[in-house]
Amino acid sequence: MLVCFLTASLVSCTSPVLFMPYMGRFRDVYMVSYLIGEGFSGFIPSVVALGQGVGGNEECILNNSSDSGAPEFISYTPPPRFSSTVYFLLVFIFLGVCTVAFGILDKHPRSRAEYAQVTVNDGNDYTYEQPKQQPNAELNEPSKKVLSQRSYHYLLVFLGIIFMIGGGFAPSVMPFSCLPYGNEVYHLSTALVLIANPVVAFLAMFLQTRSVRMMQVLAVISLIFSTYTMITALMRPQPPLVGTTIGNVLVIVSWVGSVALLSYVRVVAVTVLRDQGGKALVWAGAFTQFGTLIGSIVSFSMVNFTGLFQAGEAC
Repeated sequence: MLVCFLTASLVSCTSPVLFMPYMGRFRDVYMVSYLIGEGFSGFIPSVVALGQGVGGNEECILNNSSDSGAPEFISYTPPPRFSSTVYFLLVFIFLGVCTVAFGILDKHPRSRAEYAQVTVNDGNDYTYEQPKQQPNAELNEPSKKVLSQRSYHYLLVFLGIIFMIGGGFAPSVMPFSCLPYGNEVYHLSTALVLIANPVVAFLAMFLQTRSVRMMQVLAVISLIFSTYTMITALMRPQPPLVGTTIGNVLVIVSWVGSVALLSYVRVVAVTVLRDQGGKALVWAGAFTQFGTLIGSIVSFSMVNFTGLFQAGEAC
Protein backbone atom coordinates (compact mmCIF):
# COMPACT_ATOMS: atom_id res chain seq x y z
CA MET A 1 0.00 0.00 0.00
CA LEU A 2 2.81 2.41 0.85
CA VAL A 3 4.50 1.67 -2.49
CA CYS A 4 1.23 2.38 -4.31
CA PHE A 5 0.82 5.66 -2.44
CA LEU A 6 4.42 6.62 -3.24
CA THR A 7 3.95 5.83 -6.93
CA ALA A 8 0.69 7.79 -7.13
CA SER A 9 2.29 10.70 -5.28
CA LEU A 10 5.25 10.80 -7.66
CA VAL A 11 2.89 10.96 -10.63
CA SER A 12 0.80 13.64 -8.94
CA CYS A 13 3.84 15.78 -8.11
CA THR A 14 5.61 15.50 -11.46
CA SER A 15 2.57 15.90 -13.70
CA PRO A 16 2.16 19.68 -13.12
CA VAL A 17 5.82 20.20 -14.03
CA LEU A 18 5.23 18.43 -17.36
CA PHE A 19 1.59 19.14 -18.15
CA MET A 20 1.70 22.89 -17.52
CA PRO A 21 4.37 23.43 -20.22
CA TYR A 22 2.42 21.09 -22.50
CA MET A 23 -0.63 23.35 -22.20
CA GLY A 24 1.56 26.29 -23.18
CA ARG A 25 1.36 25.23 -26.83
CA PHE A 26 -2.38 25.96 -26.83
CA ARG A 27 -3.99 29.40 -26.90
CA ASP A 28 -3.78 31.24 -23.60
CA VAL A 29 -7.48 30.75 -22.77
CA TYR A 30 -6.84 27.02 -22.39
CA MET A 31 -4.34 27.60 -19.59
CA VAL A 32 -7.26 28.81 -17.48
CA SER A 33 -9.25 25.75 -18.58
CA TYR A 34 -6.38 23.57 -17.38
CA LEU A 35 -6.46 25.24 -13.96
CA ILE A 36 -10.23 24.73 -13.76
CA GLY A 37 -9.72 21.04 -14.47
CA GLU A 38 -6.95 20.89 -11.89
CA GLY A 39 -9.40 22.23 -9.33
CA PHE A 40 -11.97 19.59 -10.27
CA SER A 41 -9.30 16.87 -9.96
CA GLY A 42 -9.23 17.52 -6.22
CA PHE A 43 -12.90 18.38 -5.91
CA ILE A 44 -14.42 15.19 -7.36
CA PRO A 45 -12.48 12.58 -5.28
CA SER A 46 -13.00 14.67 -2.16
CA VAL A 47 -16.76 14.83 -2.74
CA VAL A 48 -16.76 11.04 -3.11
CA ALA A 49 -14.83 10.77 0.17
CA LEU A 50 -17.31 13.07 1.92
CA GLY A 51 -20.16 10.97 0.54
CA GLN A 52 -18.43 7.89 1.88
CA GLY A 53 -18.55 9.47 5.33
CA VAL A 54 -14.81 9.90 5.89
CA GLY A 55 -14.28 12.13 8.90
CA GLY A 56 -17.90 11.81 9.93
CA ASN A 57 -19.36 12.96 13.22
CA GLU A 58 -17.97 11.17 16.24
CA GLU A 59 -20.56 9.98 18.72
CA CYS A 60 -20.24 9.55 22.46
CA ILE A 61 -21.56 6.19 23.64
CA LEU A 62 -21.78 4.74 27.13
CA ASN A 63 -19.09 2.20 27.94
CA ASN A 64 -20.99 -0.62 29.64
CA SER A 65 -17.81 -2.59 30.29
CA SER A 66 -16.50 0.01 32.72
CA ASP A 67 -15.89 -1.34 36.24
CA SER A 68 -16.19 2.05 37.91
CA GLY A 69 -19.48 3.23 39.30
CA ALA A 70 -19.45 6.53 37.40
CA PRO A 71 -20.72 6.47 33.82
CA GLU A 72 -17.92 6.48 31.24
CA PHE A 73 -18.32 7.58 27.63
CA ILE A 74 -16.10 6.66 24.70
CA SER A 75 -15.97 8.14 21.21
CA TYR A 76 -17.36 6.09 18.34
CA THR A 77 -17.02 6.84 14.63
CA PRO A 78 -19.77 5.32 12.45
CA PRO A 79 -18.56 3.03 9.65
CA PRO A 80 -18.31 4.47 6.11
CA ARG A 81 -21.36 4.33 3.85
CA PHE A 82 -19.48 2.24 1.27
CA SER A 83 -16.21 0.33 1.27
CA SER A 84 -12.79 1.57 0.24
CA THR A 85 -12.97 -0.83 -2.72
CA VAL A 86 -15.85 1.18 -4.18
CA TYR A 87 -13.96 4.43 -3.57
CA PHE A 88 -10.80 3.25 -5.32
CA LEU A 89 -12.86 1.81 -8.17
CA LEU A 90 -14.50 5.21 -8.70
CA VAL A 91 -11.10 6.91 -8.63
CA PHE A 92 -9.78 4.34 -11.14
CA ILE A 93 -12.68 5.10 -13.50
CA PHE A 94 -12.02 8.82 -13.07
CA LEU A 95 -8.34 8.35 -13.98
CA GLY A 96 -9.31 6.20 -16.96
CA VAL A 97 -11.57 8.95 -18.29
CA CYS A 98 -8.74 11.45 -17.82
CA THR A 99 -6.34 9.22 -19.77
CA VAL A 100 -8.76 8.91 -22.69
CA ALA A 101 -9.37 12.67 -22.62
CA PHE A 102 -5.64 13.39 -22.81
CA GLY A 103 -5.24 11.00 -25.74
CA ILE A 104 -7.97 12.87 -27.63
CA LEU A 105 -6.45 16.22 -26.68
CA ASP A 106 -3.03 15.18 -27.93
CA LYS A 107 -4.01 13.44 -31.18
CA HIS A 108 -7.29 14.89 -32.42
CA PRO A 109 -6.92 17.34 -35.36
CA ARG A 110 -9.42 19.78 -33.84
CA SER A 111 -7.26 20.01 -30.74
CA ARG A 112 -4.18 20.80 -32.79
CA ALA A 113 -6.13 23.53 -34.56
CA GLU A 114 -6.21 25.34 -31.21
CA TYR A 115 -2.42 25.57 -30.95
CA ALA A 116 -0.97 29.02 -30.41
CA GLN A 117 1.54 30.56 -32.80
CA VAL A 118 4.52 29.11 -31.00
CA THR A 119 7.82 27.40 -31.68
CA VAL A 120 8.69 24.68 -29.16
CA ASN A 121 12.42 24.13 -28.76
CA ASP A 122 14.27 21.49 -26.74
CA GLY A 123 13.51 21.47 -23.03
CA ASN A 124 10.04 22.98 -23.46
CA ASP A 125 11.55 26.33 -24.46
CA TYR A 126 8.66 28.28 -26.00
CA THR A 127 8.89 31.20 -28.41
CA TYR A 128 5.54 32.84 -29.08
CA GLU A 129 4.92 34.81 -32.25
CA GLN A 130 3.22 38.13 -31.70
CA PRO A 131 -0.19 38.06 -33.41
CA LYS A 132 -1.13 40.96 -35.62
CA GLN A 133 -3.42 43.48 -33.99
CA GLN A 134 -6.95 43.09 -35.31
CA PRO A 135 -9.01 46.23 -35.98
CA ASN A 136 -11.94 44.86 -34.01
CA ALA A 137 -9.86 43.48 -31.13
CA GLU A 138 -11.36 43.62 -27.68
CA LEU A 139 -10.44 46.92 -26.07
CA ASN A 140 -10.77 45.51 -22.57
CA GLU A 141 -8.42 42.58 -23.18
CA PRO A 142 -5.52 42.82 -20.70
CA SER A 143 -2.22 43.74 -22.29
CA LYS A 144 0.58 41.21 -22.41
CA LYS A 145 3.94 42.62 -21.44
CA VAL A 146 7.37 41.12 -20.94
CA LEU A 147 8.48 41.12 -17.32
CA SER A 148 11.89 42.22 -16.19
CA GLN A 149 14.21 39.54 -14.82
CA ARG A 150 13.57 40.80 -11.31
CA SER A 151 9.77 40.67 -11.71
CA TYR A 152 10.03 37.28 -13.41
CA HIS A 153 11.96 35.73 -10.53
CA TYR A 154 9.75 37.50 -8.00
CA LEU A 155 6.63 36.02 -9.59
CA LEU A 156 8.09 32.50 -9.49
CA VAL A 157 8.91 32.82 -5.78
CA PHE A 158 5.49 34.40 -5.19
CA LEU A 159 3.82 31.41 -6.88
CA GLY A 160 5.85 29.02 -4.73
CA ILE A 161 4.74 30.82 -1.55
CA ILE A 162 1.10 30.62 -2.65
CA PHE A 163 1.35 26.85 -3.03
CA MET A 164 3.34 26.55 0.21
CA ILE A 165 0.42 28.12 2.09
CA GLY A 166 -2.57 26.86 0.10
CA GLY A 167 -1.33 23.46 -1.03
CA GLY A 168 1.06 22.39 1.71
CA PHE A 169 0.28 24.12 4.99
CA ALA A 170 -3.44 24.88 5.02
CA PRO A 171 -4.82 21.33 4.52
CA SER A 172 -2.95 20.07 7.59
CA VAL A 173 -4.12 22.92 9.81
CA MET A 174 -7.75 23.05 8.69
CA PRO A 175 -9.07 20.30 11.04
CA PHE A 176 -7.51 22.02 14.07
CA SER A 177 -9.11 25.30 13.02
CA CYS A 178 -12.63 24.12 12.15
CA LEU A 179 -13.40 21.10 14.35
CA PRO A 180 -13.76 23.07 17.63
CA TYR A 181 -16.76 24.78 16.02
CA GLY A 182 -18.33 21.41 15.23
CA ASN A 183 -18.16 18.72 12.58
CA GLU A 184 -20.85 20.47 10.54
CA VAL A 185 -18.69 23.59 10.29
CA TYR A 186 -15.67 21.50 9.34
CA HIS A 187 -17.52 19.58 6.62
CA LEU A 188 -19.13 22.74 5.23
CA SER A 189 -15.78 24.54 5.17
CA THR A 190 -14.14 21.59 3.43
CA ALA A 191 -16.88 21.37 0.80
CA LEU A 192 -16.88 25.11 0.07
CA VAL A 193 -13.08 25.24 -0.15
CA LEU A 194 -13.12 22.38 -2.65
CA ILE A 195 -15.76 24.16 -4.71
CA ALA A 196 -13.89 27.47 -4.54
CA ASN A 197 -10.88 26.25 -6.54
CA PRO A 198 -12.61 25.41 -9.85
CA VAL A 199 -15.22 28.17 -9.48
CA VAL A 200 -12.62 30.91 -8.99
CA ALA A 201 -10.56 29.57 -11.89
CA PHE A 202 -13.69 29.74 -14.05
CA LEU A 203 -14.42 33.31 -12.97
CA ALA A 204 -10.85 34.25 -13.88
CA MET A 205 -11.80 33.73 -17.53
CA PHE A 206 -14.05 36.79 -17.25
CA LEU A 207 -12.29 38.82 -14.53
CA GLN A 208 -8.99 39.04 -16.35
CA THR A 209 -6.01 40.98 -15.08
CA ARG A 210 -2.26 40.73 -15.46
CA SER A 211 -1.34 43.27 -12.81
CA VAL A 212 1.35 42.12 -10.40
CA ARG A 213 0.27 44.84 -7.97
CA MET A 214 -3.30 43.51 -7.96
CA MET A 215 -1.93 40.05 -7.16
CA GLN A 216 -0.06 41.50 -4.20
CA VAL A 217 -3.18 43.24 -2.87
CA LEU A 218 -5.26 40.06 -3.13
CA ALA A 219 -2.49 38.03 -1.49
CA VAL A 220 -2.39 40.44 1.46
CA ILE A 221 -6.18 40.14 1.91
CA SER A 222 -5.84 36.36 1.75
CA LEU A 223 -3.08 36.57 4.37
CA ILE A 224 -5.48 38.40 6.72
CA PHE A 225 -8.00 35.57 6.36
CA SER A 226 -5.22 33.00 6.85
CA THR A 227 -4.03 34.74 10.01
CA TYR A 228 -7.46 34.36 11.58
CA THR A 229 -7.63 30.67 10.64
CA MET A 230 -4.19 30.16 12.18
CA ILE A 231 -5.32 31.87 15.39
CA THR A 232 -8.32 29.56 15.64
CA ALA A 233 -6.07 26.53 15.11
CA LEU A 234 -3.52 27.60 17.73
CA MET A 235 -6.20 28.42 20.34
CA ARG A 236 -7.92 25.04 20.09
CA PRO A 237 -9.91 23.76 21.99
CA GLN A 238 -11.20 27.26 22.88
CA PRO A 239 -10.80 29.41 19.74
CA PRO A 240 -12.46 32.84 19.43
CA LEU A 241 -16.27 32.92 19.49
CA VAL A 242 -16.57 29.14 19.76
CA GLY A 243 -20.15 28.00 20.26
CA THR A 244 -21.62 31.08 18.59
CA THR A 245 -23.15 31.55 15.15
CA ILE A 246 -20.87 34.47 14.34
CA GLY A 247 -17.84 32.33 15.21
CA ASN A 248 -19.01 29.58 12.87
CA VAL A 249 -19.61 32.06 10.06
CA LEU A 250 -16.25 33.79 10.56
CA VAL A 251 -14.18 30.61 10.38
CA ILE A 252 -16.02 29.40 7.27
CA VAL A 253 -15.71 32.77 5.52
CA SER A 254 -12.03 32.99 6.47
CA TRP A 255 -11.18 29.61 5.00
CA VAL A 256 -13.20 30.10 1.82
CA GLY A 257 -11.94 33.66 1.35
CA SER A 258 -8.32 32.67 1.87
CA VAL A 259 -8.43 29.75 -0.55
CA ALA A 260 -10.52 31.59 -3.16
CA LEU A 261 -8.19 34.58 -3.29
CA LEU A 262 -5.09 32.39 -3.44
CA SER A 263 -6.67 30.39 -6.25
CA TYR A 264 -7.38 33.54 -8.24
CA VAL A 265 -3.86 34.87 -7.68
CA ARG A 266 -2.47 31.52 -8.81
CA VAL A 267 -4.46 31.67 -12.06
CA VAL A 268 -3.28 35.22 -12.76
CA ALA A 269 0.36 34.37 -11.97
CA VAL A 270 0.40 31.31 -14.22
CA THR A 271 -1.26 33.29 -17.03
CA VAL A 272 1.35 36.05 -16.78
CA LEU A 273 4.19 33.52 -16.75
CA ARG A 274 2.70 31.77 -19.78
CA ASP A 275 2.96 35.04 -21.73
CA GLN A 276 6.71 35.21 -21.03
CA GLY A 277 7.52 32.17 -23.16
CA GLY A 278 10.84 30.41 -22.72
CA LYS A 279 10.83 27.85 -19.90
CA ALA A 280 8.55 29.93 -17.69
CA LEU A 281 5.88 27.23 -17.38
CA VAL A 282 8.48 24.58 -16.55
CA TRP A 283 9.79 26.74 -13.73
CA ALA A 284 6.24 27.59 -12.65
CA GLY A 285 5.41 23.89 -12.28
CA ALA A 286 8.65 23.27 -10.38
CA PHE A 287 8.12 26.17 -7.97
CA THR A 288 4.53 25.11 -7.24
CA GLN A 289 5.67 21.64 -6.24
CA PHE A 290 8.65 22.93 -4.28
CA GLY A 291 6.36 25.31 -2.39
CA THR A 292 3.92 22.49 -1.62
CA LEU A 293 6.82 20.36 -0.36
CA ILE A 294 8.07 23.06 2.00
CA GLY A 295 4.57 23.75 3.31
CA SER A 296 3.92 20.05 3.90
CA ILE A 297 7.19 19.56 5.77
CA VAL A 298 6.59 22.61 7.96
CA SER A 299 3.00 21.65 8.78
CA PHE A 300 3.92 18.00 9.43
CA SER A 301 6.69 19.05 11.81
CA MET A 302 4.51 21.58 13.65
CA VAL A 303 1.58 19.21 14.04
CA ASN A 304 3.55 16.12 15.10
CA PHE A 305 6.65 17.43 16.89
CA THR A 306 5.44 20.53 18.70
CA GLY A 307 2.66 21.21 21.14
CA LEU A 308 1.24 24.12 19.16
CA PHE A 309 -1.78 22.23 17.85
CA GLN A 310 -3.87 20.35 20.39
CA ALA A 311 -6.06 17.45 19.33
CA GLY A 312 -9.56 17.63 20.78
CA GLU A 313 -11.64 14.83 22.18
CA ALA A 314 -15.24 14.16 21.21
CA CYS A 315 -16.15 13.00 24.72
